[in-house]
Amino acid sequence: MKLITLSVLLILLLSACSTTSNSSIPSIEDPSLELISIKDHYKKQLSSIKVGDYINEIKEKFPALTLASDNMKNTIYEVNFEQAYQLKHSDTAEKIQTYQQKIAFYFINKKLVHWQVK
Repeated sequence: MKLITLSVLLILLLSACSTTSNSSIPSIEDPSLELISIKDHYKKQLSSIKVGDYINEIKEKFPALTLASDNMKNTIYEVNFEQAYQLKHSDTAEKIQTYQQKIAFYFINKKLVHWQVK
């Protein structure tokens, strides 16, 4: 009898944990409209950069910056932002999907000349 009671409690506990972990994942219809944009997520950092900043200054503000291309004097770094979501009305509604955005920073002679969201 104790074994059955413990088994039932364990099953209830596991089902509660699995429900709780998915509750933080939004259920949406259109990820590009309903999720946080990368510009909003990095709003503070983006507002503090300017054309002419050196690569090291940008790296301080974006620690997850990765090298995308290095062509002697032209260099591109990127920072990625991923968000998990589930589609509301779909045959894959239970499947957790990922919405990815990135910002590309373009440098010439190690100085920022442009950035854009991709």
